[in-house]
Amino acid sequence: MKTLLPRKNNIIIMALLALLLILPIILYLTRRRQEIQPRALTGNVKFHLSPLNPNVTRDQEFDEVISVEVTNENVKISGADLVVLYDKTKLEVVSITPHAGGSNYFTDAPIATHSGDFNNEFKSLRVSVVAKKTSNELVGGTKAIATVRFRGLSDGSAVIKFSDDNSQLMVVGIGPTGTQ
Repeated sequence: MKTLLPRKNNIIIMALLALLLILPIILYLTRRRQEIQPRALTGNVKFHLSPLNPNVTRDQEFDEVISVEVTNENVKISGADLVVLYDKTKLEVVSITPHAGGSNYFTDAPIATHSGDFNNEFKSLRVSVVAKKTSNELVGGTKAIATVRFRGLSDGSAVIKFSDDNSQLMVVGIGPTGTQ
């Protein structure tokens, strides 16, 4: 029995040494893999609301179109996630219709919701759209994101806007020369 114990110890020691040699190789190879997640694009996009700050009457319904414009022809958009603020004393959301699927540029809309108060003045809605396409199929230009149907709660000019610091807006895609 005394001869088996050192043999088991040798096997355990060899297995530990093999792990110690293989682990750095695995870490090196995984670090070298290219990240495939798109990154947020900065300075190449503009968001649009139409109409901007409409005059409304009580119980009147109207559509607000949200779109994104890529201002650099070398930038290709693959998704957007945004929050729109609206005057909580003047407006309520009837419906949110993302421009996704079918013949639309974006293929999916994982988020299309309106929630409670953003602050004392505004409520918010959030829309997220994705274009599940290959890099070659992605394009720039102006793309519709969603149509929001609002109903007037009282008469007057209503405010619909993006956050003042743009912190609630994100567009992802492929930038110039294939960078993300």
